[in-house]
Amino acid sequence: MSELFEKILLKRLKPITERNELIPSHQFGFRNKHSTTDQAKRITSVIEKALEEKKVCSTIFLDVAQAFDKVWHEGLIYKLETFLPKQYTQILESCATKTHFRIKQEEAYSDLTEIKARAP
Repeated sequence: MSELFEKILLKRLKPITERNELIPSHQFGFRNKHSTTDQAKRITSVIEKALEEKKVCSTIFLDVAQAFDKVWHEGLIYKLETFLPKQYTQILESCATKTHFRIKQEEAYSDLTEIKARAP
């Protein structure tokens, strides 16, 4: 059910994010028609242009391990409130902040524990 809900929500959020250009054009992760190959071509083009113009070209590549598991909820909610309609912000806030987990081992269960950093 949650996957179906996420797909429906994503279908409604994408036009808003694209219309308001909320995701930078150079960010390729999780975007339709933006593959790793496209990103490699873009970077190659930037490097070639810098070389042709005899300019310095520097780059940094970051791959943050488990980045979505470490999302700061308060900062995320603030940004959502800034750019999205209130009803979407409320839905996403509920998904991001009101989640809990527990562990089952054989017949014993742990206490419910709030998940404090994650992004569905």
